[in-house]
Amino acid sequence: MRRHGHLVQSKRGVKYVLDRSVWSTYRNFDDIYSHIYDEVEDAEVATRLDESVWVNRAGNIVEEGHALGCKVTHDITRPDICVDGDNLGGNIRMKGNGHSGGALLLCKSGTIPQQNVSTRDKNFTLLPLTLLTGELLMCVLIIAGFKPSAATKMGIDPCEEMVDQHGDMNFCENNYGKGNYFLAGQPVL
Repeated sequence: MRRHGHLVQSKRGVKYVLDRSVWSTYRNFDDIYSHIYDEVEDAEVATRLDESVWVNRAGNIVEEGHALGCKVTHDITRPDICVDGDNLGGNIRMKGNGHSGGALLLCKSGTIPQQNVSTRDKNFTLLPLTLLTGELLMCVLIIAGFKPSAATKMGIDPCEEMVDQHGDMNFCENNYGKGNYFLAGQPVL
């Protein structure tokens, strides 16, 4: 720095957000899908068509003018066992959100409508998983946190009551499993 101070200097770096347009290219997506198609063929849940065809929303072969999307190269033979997932992220903090979608609240004249809102940042990710038939399989909710709850780890159903009878030999049978206080299976004793 002493010798080349007139040419260089040290500064804090500026952080830039990763630009999706850099990697969201046709070539990258084509590469991803070509690998997926090989896998679904190997799993025998889809078959490759002899020739690419145009299809409509119902999956019927149509002319290009009545088609939806791109040409189809495969026929999904088992949509009931194919799972598709997407993710949605958010924050439960509501302070400073303003009027969500311009929604107005009804209130008595001369009063101000008030709502309880969360002021702490708590990020979450929601992963809806659906079958290719369109049926919802499940939703996975991931909530950011630092102190895991014992109830969450144990899978406690807060809507169920624990059967607590002292000396009851059937304690585990009465409290563990679906529809009981502890959702998970019985512990190994």
